[in-house]
Amino acid sequence: MNHFYASLFADDSACLIAAGCFVLTVALYFAAKHLYARFRRPWLTPLLAVPVVFAVIVVTARIPYPVYFADMR
Repeated sequence: MNHFYASLFADDSACLIAAGCFVLTVALYFAAKHLYARFRRPWLTPLLAVPVVFAVIVVTARIPYPVYFADMR
């Protein structure tokens, strides 16, 4: 079984974290979209704002780089 299919059967905490990240991504997207529509600043576009917010979350939470990309291998 390759890594993709093995990750589908992850433990409950990993599934909960993945679901939380998905919900956070969608919420940040719509928040950035709303802010951009209201203020029309280039850095508020969802394409720029959401990755920046995620980077701030990862740095603030002190998540190590190998742990952040652990499922990417």
